[in-house]
Amino acid sequence: MKRLNIFIALLLTIAFAAPAAALDGWGVTRWGMSKEELVSLMGDKVIEIKDNGKFVERILIESISIGATSLDVELILTDNVLSEVSLQVPGVPANPKSTYKTLKGLLIQKYGQPDTEGMSIPGGELLSYEAKWFEDATTITLLVMPRILALILYDQSQNLDEL
Repeated sequence: MKRLNIFIALLLTIAFAAPAAALDGWGVTRWGMSKEELVSLMGDKVIEIKDNGKFVERILIESISIGATSLDVELILTDNVLSEVSLQVPGVPANPKSTYKTLKGLLIQKYGQPDTEGMSIPGGELLSYEAKWFEDATTITLLVMPRILALILYDQSQNLDEL
């Protein structure tokens, strides 16, 4: 019994000491995946593939729920590889401030406090609420624009040293 307790304690120590996996995509997707890889991975969750014949393609998959909020999901490919994931609240947010607060709270539960946060108020009229998290190879942006949209955008972070 004593050996078992030591073994369990050792496993727990290793599990909590191991570094967290890098955030290099959204969910099971990874930046740089091809359309074929994404369609295969998502399987019957794929609703539609929008190919504009240019550099950007979009793969729409089934809506997801985060808390009580339903979100439409688009996988966005640039130059044939996954570069962004858009999670958008369907329609126009009825209460933008409440929508922002709810989504921000859910993102804080997962990623901690945002790295940047602000409001855009040009000419005295509220244009948008925005918060950003910088996680490994991914930037998460929460953007709520009254009378327009509410979305969470995951995109591949740019290494500023390489620019």
